[in-house]
Amino acid sequence: MGDVLVHMSPNSLINKDLLAKLERLEVAFRRAQRGRPEGERSGPHHGGRIEFADYREYSPGDDFRHVDWNVLSRTDDLVVKQFEREEQYLVYLLLDCSASMDFPRSGGRRGNLPTKLEYGAACLAALAYIGLAARHRVEMASFGAGRCEWFPVGADKNRVFSLLDRLSGLRAAGETSTALALKEAFERSRERCLIVLISDLFDEGRSRGILATLAAKGYDTSIIHVVSREEVEPRARGRIILRDAETGDAVPLRITDAAAARYRRALRDFGEGWSAFCGTHDIRFLSTTTDVPFEDFIMRYLRRGGLVR
Repeated sequence: MGDVLVHMSPNSLINKDLLAKLERLEVAFRRAQRGRPEGERSGPHHGGRIEFADYREYSPGDDFRHVDWNVLSRTDDLVVKQFEREEQYLVYLLLDCSASMDFPRSGGRRGNLPTKLEYGAACLAALAYIGLAARHRVEMASFGAGRCEWFPVGADKNRVFSLLDRLSGLRAAGETSTALALKEAFERSRERCLIVLISDLFDEGRSRGILATLAAKGYDTSIIHVVSREEVEPRARGRIILRDAETGDAVPLRITDAAAARYRRALRDFGEGWSAFCGTHDIRFLSTTTDVPFEDFIMRYLRRGGLVR
């Protein structure tokens, strides 16, 4: 693939320079204690990174391997190093691949912008790489058309290339099945973990019940809401046939400036309703349009939203 790691649209959303920046980020886990004292304890290493934390005075029985001999030579103080292990956590990344995510289609792009699926897939790839670079375990699922397909990525950042191959072959189709994906994530996990849902959320709120349950059970849950600029500011006017991308149902409409204004208010209320729901249940909610420069969204918006740091 050369320097281009994601090329699912005319925009190369993730390139070599951005990848280097992603290495410096980390996923922000809110509902788990990151690190525990290692000190002199021995035993198998189960993942994560071990880093120096502090010194403490030597006590009889301490492992001499943790004595800092340089400090002893300078100060005559016998101290041992204490360490913390950066824990390895489980990250589930869920990507909506329903038909509504294929918007705008290649023939209707504005300014060569990616579709919602392409933008969302790049978000997933970036988050996966950030997690893998810190040796966390990452699994992804694509869902739509009444099914959910899982792809365990593992804990090796080099596995991101297999993930990118998988993402490049995704196609949007069928009705959304968000509740199914969330339910399967809950059933697959044997521990509380981070769950990130990437979707346009056009499921009429059917997923809210299980999202509330996950939050109540202590899962660290986040939503990345992706919409296109064309959806936010539709240009169509006059008499049109509006067709549901997922069901195929068609409705004849006459779109005036007043009707377009009512639509924009309804879409704003839709987003605010989701934001309020997430605020009530302590779920991170981040919303973006596909014309936001992708690097800005990852490096600035995700930081502001508290998903990465």
